[in-house]
Amino acid sequence: YRCQRKLGPADDWDCEHVIALENGGTDDDDNIRVCCDWCHSFKTADDHEQAGHGRRMAAKHRVPKRFRKSR
Repeated sequence: YRCQRKLGPADDWDCEHVIALENGGTDDDDNIRVCCDWCHSFKTADDHEQAGHGRRMAAKHRVPKRFRKSR
């Protein structure tokens, strides 16, 4: 998710967590980096997808089958 382009003074950028908080990351300085807006939106979407997958897998193994909603 790092395009490796140099950010200039007129470019839009964001500070992001390398490992998202919802995926077990921390607010430590080692877990923060700067990236361009374009890369940040793709990484955020992927982080949400990974967290959702983890929640689904946890529910699959913890919730009895008879209480699960059918699709």
